[in-house]
Amino acid sequence: MGSLISDDVLDLFVLARTYDQLPEALARHFGGLVDEVSVNFPEDAPAVLQAELVREIKKLPAAFTGFDHTVAYVGRRKLQEGPRESEQNRRAADP
Repeated sequence: MGSLISDDVLDLFVLARTYDQLPEALARHFGGLVDEVSVNFPEDAPAVLQAELVREIKKLPAAFTGFDHTVAYVGRRKLQEGPRESEQNRRAADP
Protein backbone atom coordinates (compact mmCIF):
# COMPACT_ATOMS: atom_id res chain seq x y z
CA MET A 1 0.00 0.00 0.00
CA GLY A 2 2.88 2.35 0.78
CA SER A 3 3.99 2.31 -2.85
CA LEU A 4 0.52 3.47 -3.96
CA ILE A 5 0.44 6.63 -1.83
CA SER A 6 3.07 9.31 -2.35
CA ASP A 7 4.65 11.18 0.56
CA ASP A 8 3.00 14.40 -0.68
CA VAL A 9 -0.47 12.86 -0.45
CA LEU A 10 0.32 11.28 2.91
CA ASP A 11 1.40 14.71 4.22
CA LEU A 12 -2.11 16.03 3.53
CA PHE A 13 -3.49 13.69 6.21
CA VAL A 14 -0.63 12.73 8.52
CA LEU A 15 2.34 14.62 9.93
CA ALA A 16 4.99 11.93 10.09
CA ARG A 17 8.09 13.72 11.39
CA THR A 18 10.97 13.13 13.74
CA TYR A 19 10.35 14.32 17.27
CA ASP A 20 12.49 17.43 16.85
CA GLN A 21 10.66 18.39 13.62
CA LEU A 22 7.13 17.78 14.89
CA PRO A 23 6.36 21.02 16.82
CA GLU A 24 7.38 23.24 13.88
CA ALA A 25 5.47 21.08 11.39
CA LEU A 26 2.35 21.18 13.60
CA ALA A 27 2.59 24.98 13.86
CA ARG A 28 3.03 25.35 10.11
CA HIS A 29 0.21 23.03 9.13
CA PHE A 30 -2.34 23.51 11.91
CA GLY A 31 -1.25 26.43 14.14
CA GLY A 32 -4.27 28.36 15.35
CA LEU A 33 -6.67 26.08 13.48
CA VAL A 34 -6.97 23.07 15.78
CA ASP A 35 -7.23 22.67 19.51
CA GLU A 36 -6.24 19.03 19.89
CA VAL A 37 -3.60 16.75 18.40
CA SER A 38 -2.79 13.11 18.98
CA VAL A 39 0.80 11.92 19.18
CA ASN A 40 1.52 8.21 19.28
CA PHE A 41 4.80 7.26 20.90
CA PRO A 42 6.41 3.87 20.49
CA GLU A 43 6.60 1.86 23.70
CA ASP A 44 10.36 2.36 23.97
CA ALA A 45 10.25 6.18 23.62
CA PRO A 46 11.97 7.74 26.65
CA ALA A 47 9.60 9.48 29.07
CA VAL A 48 11.85 12.57 29.11
CA LEU A 49 11.54 12.88 25.32
CA GLN A 50 7.76 12.48 25.49
CA ALA A 51 7.45 15.14 28.20
CA GLU A 52 9.62 17.61 26.26
CA LEU A 53 7.63 17.11 23.07
CA VAL A 54 4.32 17.61 24.90
CA ARG A 55 5.68 20.83 26.47
CA GLU A 56 6.68 22.14 23.03
CA ILE A 57 3.32 21.24 21.49
CA LYS A 58 1.44 22.97 24.33
CA LYS A 59 3.21 26.23 23.42
CA LEU A 60 1.60 26.25 19.95
CA PRO A 61 -1.38 28.55 19.30
CA ALA A 62 -4.76 26.83 19.54
CA ALA A 63 -8.18 27.74 18.21
CA PHE A 64 -9.91 26.81 21.48
CA THR A 65 -9.79 29.48 24.17
CA GLY A 66 -12.40 28.10 26.58
CA PHE A 67 -16.08 27.54 26.93
CA ASP A 68 -18.47 30.42 27.49
CA HIS A 69 -21.05 28.76 29.70
CA THR A 70 -23.12 31.95 29.83
CA VAL A 71 -24.37 31.51 26.26
CA ALA A 72 -27.23 29.12 25.65
CA TYR A 73 -28.21 27.70 22.29
CA VAL A 74 -31.13 25.61 21.12
CA GLY A 75 -30.09 24.17 17.80
CA ARG A 76 -28.51 27.16 16.08
CA ARG A 77 -30.66 29.77 17.81
CA LYS A 78 -28.93 31.78 20.52
CA LEU A 79 -31.05 32.23 23.63
CA GLN A 80 -28.72 34.38 25.71
CA GLU A 81 -25.54 36.37 25.13
CA GLY A 82 -23.01 36.08 27.91
CA PRO A 83 -20.62 38.74 29.23
CA ARG A 84 -17.59 37.15 27.59
CA GLU A 85 -19.19 37.18 24.14
CA SER A 86 -20.46 40.72 24.65
CA GLU A 87 -16.92 41.91 25.42
CA GLN A 88 -15.58 40.18 22.27
CA ASN A 89 -18.30 41.88 20.19
CA ARG A 90 -17.49 45.30 21.67
CA ARG A 91 -13.77 44.88 20.92
CA ALA A 92 -14.52 43.79 17.35
CA ALA A 93 -16.72 46.88 16.83
CA ASP A 94 -14.11 49.36 18.15
CA PRO A 95 -12.08 51.08 15.40
